[in-house]
Amino acid sequence: GEVRLMEVNVRQQNDNFGPLCAACIGYDALRLCLSAYLDENENDSDETKVNLFELVPDQPILQNSGMIVNLACYVDGVVEAINHMEKIENLESTMSMQLYPAFAIGNTVSRTKDIRTDCGWVHLVHEDEETMMKDYIEILRLMPTMFDVEKSTLKTEMVR
Repeated sequence: GEVRLMEVNVRQQNDNFGPLCAACIGYDALRLCLSAYLDENENDSDETKVNLFELVPDQPILQNSGMIVNLACYVDGVVEAINHMEKIENLESTMSMQLYPAFAIGNTVSRTKDIRTDCGWVHLVHEDEETMMKDYIEILRLMPTMFDVEKSTLKTEMVR
């Protein structure tokens, strides 16, 4: 058979973005890699078996717009309340989301400084890019007030 070489990285920081890729272009790197290694068209007795690797176009075809939004924490202190999660979850283009356990009520949190100190993520996917961008802007608007911290520990500053 043919030699196939493929590098597979289906993780973006702490996020499995395979489902996001599949929603946007119809496949993801892990499924594609498994198909390349395991599906054999030439010797298949089952005519319905398909090798996904052979069907993928040279250039991806965008079926839906999508993005990963990394959530930023704008405060330092002990978390008293987490705001806006239900609103973000119910946005028209929200596919999935996660707030990291370190940012739970009662935990001491610090402002996000870089990608390693973000507080979670949201996958946005929609057939209409304008709808997705509207939801993205809404998440950006909500992020600065996502956490209420104990007054004695309150320090706020814009994330740079």
